[in-house]
Amino acid sequence: MRFTAKYIVVIIALSVVSLTIFVYFTINSKTKSSYNTHKYKETREMLETVRVALNEPVDNNINIIYVISAASVTSTYKSVFTAISNANNNDKIYIMPGIYREKNAGDKWLMTNKKNVIIEGVNKPTIEVEARDKFYQISMQLPYNKDIIIRNIRIKTSIYINNNHVVYGMVLTGSQNIFLSNCTFEAIIYGTNTVFKNFVAINNANNIIIQDSSIITLDKTGSNTISHCATHGSKNILFTNIIFNAENLDHFCIGDATFINCYNENENSTFNDVLNKYK
Repeated sequence: MRFTAKYIVVIIALSVVSLTIFVYFTINSKTKSSYNTHKYKETREMLETVRVALNEPVDNNINIIYVISAASVTSTYKSVFTAISNANNNDKIYIMPGIYREKNAGDKWLMTNKKNVIIEGVNKPTIEVEARDKFYQISMQLPYNKDIIIRNIRIKTSIYINNNHVVYGMVLTGSQNIFLSNCTFEAIIYGTNTVFKNFVAINNANNIIIQDSSIITLDKTGSNTISHCATHGSKNILFTNIIFNAENLDHFCIGDATFINCYNENENSTFNDVLNKYK
């Protein structure tokens, strides 16, 4: 009789444990499903808000890669560079307001051989990149792409390197039909004996238009060789409505380019003739 009673108690205990486990996983599964549904809904609602803010029509032919600040749980990516690296043809990348501190890409191509990609900032987010390595240091390298639009972003490069001759900001080597608007390309060089080029479109780059933007290249030590841009080996490179600002600039532009309605904030600069000839 005692054995039977103990046996019954064990059976009841096991039943209670099994029921508890079943209920736990059932509730957890429903909660997870509800969270995912809520997350998707919140992301889509945010996306519609962004479209209204940018005054853009809905385009069902464009895929969405959604980027928000690192603090948000609804972002597809928390890193701008990761989103760009995973872009496919016909993707659109929304970058929400904020400061994104990204690792220097070095000689890595973030995006290449892609078509019809749009990179769009909301309220001009800042992408901060530092250059500290003695090898290739490139803030954002997007070579050999076609039909790309980049709007409303600020790229700030801080350079703490000595004796490095391969340090660049934005690189569009070999790319075609690239349109950049309302962007800021800012670089501050603190090292010495370094060669820096802020905006690079070389090696058969074609039909590159930069408009309504700023290019700022500041050599704080005066011991480097710096240029606003490099366009050699390319054609149809147009800068229009650009504000240039520099300290200790060595070359305004290495290579040929057209400058229309551009302004040099350095009034005593010896490079004003580069812009004046297009007035």
